[in-house]
Order: sequence, then structure tokens, then C-alpha cells
Amino acid sequence: MREYRQPNRFRQVAGSIAAVIVVLLGVELYLSHLIIFEKHVLRFFGAPTYLPVKCWFENPGTRKIDCGYLYVLEDREAPDGAYVRLPIAIVRGRGVMELPVLFLDGGPGASPFITERLSGVLPNHRAETAPWSANRDLIFIDIRGVGLSKPSLRCFRVRTSTYWEYGPERWTEKIRTCAGKLEQQGIKLAHYNTQEVVRDLAELQEKLGIEQWVLFGESYGTRPAMVFMRDYPERVEAAVLAGVFPPWVGRKEGAYRHIDRVLDSLEEVCEADEDCAEKYPNIKSGLMSALRAARETPYRLNVDSSVPTMTWKTARAKIDDAEILKWLSFQLSRRGGVQTAPKLIKDLSEGRYQALDDLISNWPLYEEPFYTQGAHWSIWCNDAPDLQEDLLYEQAQTLTYMSDLILREIDRDICKVWPHSTDFALSTQRTDYATDVPALILTGDFDIPTPKEWAEETEQVLPQSVIFNVTAAGHNYRVYKCAQRAIESFLKDPGKTPDVVCTENENRLVFH
Repeated sequence: MREYRQPNRFRQVAGSIAAVIVVLLGVELYLSHLIIFEKHVLRFFGAPTYLPVKCWFENPGTRKIDCGYLYVLEDREAPDGAYVRLPIAIVRGRGVMELPVLFLDGGPGASPFITERLSGVLPNHRAETAPWSANRDLIFIDIRGVGLSKPSLRCFRVRTSTYWEYGPERWTEKIRTCAGKLEQQGIKLAHYNTQEVVRDLAELQEKLGIEQWVLFGESYGTRPAMVFMRDYPERVEAAVLAGVFPPWVGRKEGAYRHIDRVLDSLEEVCEADEDCAEKYPNIKSGLMSALRAARETPYRLNVDSSVPTMTWKTARAKIDDAEILKWLSFQLSRRGGVQTAPKLIKDLSEGRYQALDDLISNWPLYEEPFYTQGAHWSIWCNDAPDLQEDLLYEQAQTLTYMSDLILREIDRDICKVWPHSTDFALSTQRTDYATDVPALILTGDFDIPTPKEWAEETEQVLPQSVIFNVTAAGHNYRVYKCAQRAIESFLKDPGKTPDVVCTENENRLVFH
């Protein structure tokens, strides 16, 4: 069972004095020692509080990194209740300091902290060497329930391989079992949602003594960013929303028509390219042929995972029409994925399913430890408990080639077995998120998880926002140099459209 805090006014005062002494003596709390006495420390400090700790990873870059734990109440209506510990890493800026940047990762469930270390967070975010970051502190966090936070809502026994081998029913039952085990530990799953995440961020800002910061949200991370901008506009100088996932969207029920639009765009740009048009004619009809064949006779593909920490090493992936569309969507999300998608479609249309091997074996997908699945489902089911099934059925009828994928929408059943509350649901009204905080919205024509249509909706809601289209981009905008230049330009003059052009040579679509 988890430890519970017993508040006492005298002890809180004494704890504050003790905290000052700790700082004055320059003593860091080491991770190996912290576990032993953290419950005693918190009896004095209370929650929220921030304690510096020795970083649990080796510094992969050239800038100084400070680490700490933020302690917050799991349930803010229960002051005597359990606390949540959130790991923080702060990459320090150099020279004349500008406002710090808080990074919010995607998912929900993705973490910058993987296998007890800061795993490539600097190269992944392209932050340490980006000109715009040189004089800024960069703050990374595992939000509640994710990654190295405590408690972490991990579901190690829920594997993609289980879904392939035994189908959605067994997979959903394992999810139910995981939720039950987490509840047996005393975890209140209803309090793992975007609104509570935003309150955690506000308390972090206060404890670090930061009056204003810049928010950098990516994919799901744009949702807490937009809620924070709405609730605490005076605390945000500007925001970068990379692949915006608006809070009013729900659980992506209406996103399938955007997949159809992206596939049409892929065919159009290929037809306009002489070499691509010759090698890969009629892309969409070829895809339809592949889907029909896989629907009639699903293929079993033996896959060996290339990711060392994956929870499965070998699996027999079931490749049917829905899986082809899912993996094609992931392919388009990767850098270079647009350029290779026509060849992938042609291979599949000609029965060469082995073309998916490299993609599946190198993609962590929704797997621990890269992805904290319990946090993913808690946030989804608490934020949007009511799935708009009418949208699913409408698209299944109009986009018949996607019907199996649409009607297999896994979140339909998961939220029936995952404990959640309706008290924390996010508003579905766009106008509820209006704010004058300047925001840069990064989008691209081939982004499937967060389509450009959502970026356009967000621009209408945020009057001080500007859209910057990254040529040839799928979903990961941080890897593009022109996106980094756009961020630099925007942060110099928030609210103004970046004076940046993605040159043809830089992001030119070369199909191969």
C-alpha cells in the first residue's frame, strides 16, 4: 500500500526550516537514500513541495542539468491522502537568461525519461543545440502516472503481441486486470487526467519560482498546454504547439476522414512527381487492392523486435486490412515516411508483407517502458468518457475501405473496463479554450495523428496564434531544421508569423 501524509502545522514550519538548511548546506538528496526517508521528509514538507535530487542519468550533453522531484497530492480534495512524485530535469541555459521552456510530451503516456535515464531527450527535442534555447532553461517532466513518476501506471503484461495472437477480447481483459491491480495499490485512477496534470504544472511553476514560462507541447502535450494557457494566461509568455491535439476533439472519433485526405494528398504529390508517378502509379487503388487481399486472407508475419527494452522479443503479427492502415499511418508519421510510403503501398499490393518487418520491429508503439499504458487510458477515459460512436459509424459507412479499422476502435471497449470519472471530462466547446496567449502552431500536410484541420480549428480559437506549415512533414516536427528556425523567429517576436521558408532542397520530397 502507498504511504499517506499526515499534515501538522508545526511540522510544516519545521520542515520549511529544514529545507532551508538543506539548501544552505548544499546537500543533495540522492535517489538511493531518498526512497528510505522520503515519507518522513514529506511529513514535514507537505505537498506540494519540490526537492532537489542527484540526477538518475549521465548528462549526455554539454549543458548543466539539475534534477528534482515535485510532490503533489493525488486528490486535492483529500489533504490527508496520498501523494504523487514527479521527476523533473532542468537543462540550464547559458548567458543572459530568457524565460524557461516547459516541454510536454505526447501520448498521453510518452516519457522523456526512459529506463532510469534521460534517454536522448536532448537530441530528440533538438533543444540543446537549437539557437532559440541557448539562453533558456529547458524543463522536462514525467506527468502524473507516466514513466518514472510514482506511482507509475504501468501495464507490463499488456503487449501488442497479445493483441496479435489472441485478439482484442484477451487484450481488453488484460487491461481490466491491470486496472484492478493498480486500484488494489490504493491508486485513485480517476485523478489521472489532463486537468490534474495542469494543476501539477501550476504548482511546479510556483515551487521553482517561475513567474512566466514558454510552453512547448507536442501531440497530446498540446492539450495540457492549451488548458494551462486558458487557466493561467498570465503565467505564459508564449506557446509552441507542435502537432496540435485540441482538448475539444475527444478521443479522435472523427479523425478517419483526415486519414483519407492525407492518402489523397500522397497520391496527388506522387502524380505530380514524374519519377514517382512512373514507379508508383495509382497509389490509392493499389492500397485498396492490398486491403482487400489482407481482409480476405490475413497474413502472419514473424517479427523480431529491434528495440532492446521492448517487452516482447519475437511475435507473429497478424496483418489484415486494419493493421495495414494502422502501420501505414505510423510510416507517414516518421521523417522520411512520406517519401517511402508509395513503395510500401506497392509492396503490400503485390503481397510483399515483409516490407512491414522493419517498421514493426523498430517501432515501440504502445509498449512499456516507452509508453505508460495505464496513464494513457486513465487520461483518455477521464478526459473524454463518452465516445461519440455516431461519428465512428458515420465514417465507417462513408469510408468503407477503412470500416474494419474504424469499428475496431480499441478505446470503445477500454473505457468500459478502465475505472474513470465523469467529473473531470474536458469541455467539447471550442470557445472554452480561447485565450490571448501568443501561440505558434506547427502543422504539416501529411500529419495523420494530428491533422492540419485541427491546427486550423485551433488558430480560430487562439486569436494571437499563427500557423506554420512544415513542408513534407508527418508528425514529428522537432526533427526539421526549418521548424527550429520558425520557433526561433516566433520566440523573438511572439504573435508574429515566422519569417522562415522551408526551402525546396531542405524538405524536398524525393520518393524512393
